[in-house]
Amino acid sequence: MSSEFKRFSIVVLLFGVIGGVFFSLYLVEQMGFITTGDRSASYTVRLDAIRYYLSQFSNNGVFAIGFAHDPEFLLLNHGYSLTYGRSIYYMDDIGIIGFLAVFGKLGIAWIIIFLSELLKQILYAGNRKIVMLLCFTVLATSGTLVYLNVQRIFYLVFVLLLVDFFVHERNLEGVA
Repeated sequence: MSSEFKRFSIVVLLFGVIGGVFFSLYLVEQMGFITTGDRSASYTVRLDAIRYYLSQFSNNGVFAIGFAHDPEFLLLNHGYSLTYGRSIYYMDDIGIIGFLAVFGKLGIAWIIIFLSELLKQILYAGNRKIVMLLCFTVLATSGTLVYLNVQRIFYLVFVLLLVDFFVHERNLEGVA
C-alpha cells in the first residue's frame, strides 16, 4: 500500500469518525432520548454539575477541589442545586470533567501524558486494531466514567493490561 493511499485512508477515517459523532448527537437530540421523559431530570442535573465543577476548576488554582473530606466540605464536593434544594452533584457522574474538578490543572497534564502514551501504544502495537479498539473504549467512556474512582480503577488496570499485552504480543511470539 502506498503512503499516499494510507494518508487518504486516515483522512477519510477521521472525517468518518467525526461525522459519525455529530450524526449520533443529532439523532439523540432529534429523538429526545436524553432531554425528555424519565431521563430529563438526570440530564438537567448533569448539565448543572458540569457547570458547577467547571467553575470550581477555574476558581481554585492548580489543584481545583482536590480530595476534600465529604462531611466537612459537602457543599464544595457536591454543590447545591436550586432546582432540588440540596447537594446532588457527583464528580463520578460527569467523567473527565469530574476528574479535572479533583485534580485541576495537574489533571490536564496527566490527561495529555496519558493520551500521548496511548497513541504511542497504538503506533507500536503488534495488533493495532485490537489496541485501537481498547483505546477507543477508554476514550469513549471517559465522558461519563471516572476511571480513577474506587469502583472503576480495576477496569482501567484491566484495559491497560490488555493494551500492554497486545502491544508486546509480537515480542512474545519468539519466546515460546
